[in-house]
Amino acid sequence: MRRILLVRSKLIQKSIEYSAQRPDKFLTRSDLGPLASILLVALLFGLPLLWFGPYQDGHDTAEHINFTGYFAEQFWKGELYPRWLVDMNTGLGSPSYFVYPSLPAFVFILVQPIAGILRLNAFSLAAWLPLLGSGFAAYIWLRTDAKRLVATLCAVLYMSMPYTCTSTCIADAQFLRPGHLYGCLCYCTLCTAL
Repeated sequence: MRRILLVRSKLIQKSIEYSAQRPDKFLTRSDLGPLASILLVALLFGLPLLWFGPYQDGHDTAEHINFTGYFAEQFWKGELYPRWLVDMNTGLGSPSYFVYPSLPAFVFILVQPIAGILRLNAFSLAAWLPLLGSGFAAYIWLRTDAKRLVATLCAVLYMSMPYTCTSTCIADAQFLRPGHLYGCLCYCTLCTAL
């Protein structure tokens, strides 16, 4: 028992020493290299999605592409939060955004002009951004208590977890369901804030 307490006190002392050595700035110039490597890994994982577009054989891909398309159409016509999609279902409408969360649709709207300039599919780019954001957020969160290399490797590991990576690579419109890829991004962001 005494040995366990001794080891525990040494660990606490080392963490206090390391905390005192942490930089005062949130991110420094030396963090650009790890963030660039996270960007490259996210590009590698998202390459099938960005290159070929969303997985067309997904069970609800076409439905979510329609949701976001009609949402964007009504938004650009001046309706700030279109919950009732007027033109869906051959003009009968759809109450989709009374049920589904709208954050991915707003991201899609913001990404549309950029995707047009880059000649990318806006839906694919909006589905890839949570993967990149989760890697950045994991790095920033882990950087508060770990060294750069460890934080980078753990952020890449977090992005390569089967659920996150498979959802992005297959792009089965899973990013539009509540708690999926945007949940992965929000988890690390909340941990950073705490």
